[in-house]
Amino acid sequence: GASDPSGATARWATTLVSAQMAGLAEATCAMSVEYAKEREQFGQPIGSFQAVKHRCADMAARAEAAITQTRWAALTVDAGGPDGAFEVEAARVMATRAALTNSEVNVQNHGGIGFTWEHPAHRYVTRARLLELTGGSLADHQAKLLTAPTPAGWDAPDYATSSQLGSSECRQSALCTPDLAASERQLRGRFLNSSVLSGRGSAGSSSTRSPMMLRCT
Repeated sequence: GASDPSGATARWATTLVSAQMAGLAEATCAMSVEYAKEREQFGQPIGSFQAVKHRCADMAARAEAAITQTRWAALTVDAGGPDGAFEVEAARVMATRAALTNSEVNVQNHGGIGFTWEHPAHRYVTRARLLELTGGSLADHQAKLLTAPTPAGWDAPDYATSSQLGSSECRQSALCTPDLAASERQLRGRFLNSSVLSGRGSAGSSSTRSPMMLRCT
């Protein structure tokens, strides 16, 4: 608007919302991991079961990707770079999808207790839905991303399509590059092969956490 001709204020506001949603995605991942280590069935932590383990690994990958893209967007806006609009909208879309999905999967990972009013899992779902509509809906930001100038040096004939943006798989998304897909698989593999979910490791250990290398390399 007239009070923000460069759009910097709006970009910072969008980045801050993205940061909240990325943090929410990480928090729900941590909550699921802790529960998977403590809750036992058939004499062993439920985190040792493949179905739960894979869901938690996907949550970790989504959260890490959202956090990394949000940090990159903040650095780009702070530097006044020409790619600010693209990076900010990319962060908003990735963080929104991560927060919404992780908060819902967190409820599922907690089983019956996760659906009760007494358990805090539902609060994360409510907060994610509220943040999704703060400053525009997910669809609004997807539309802005599609119209934002492509960063210099990109040769991306197939990236900006609505079908790709709507995909649940990161490696098929318009926001991802082959480097991101490889990093996501590496992070997921480390998480699955670690002892975290069997109750013998720490979710914050270097063996299970690795920064997602997006386009910042």
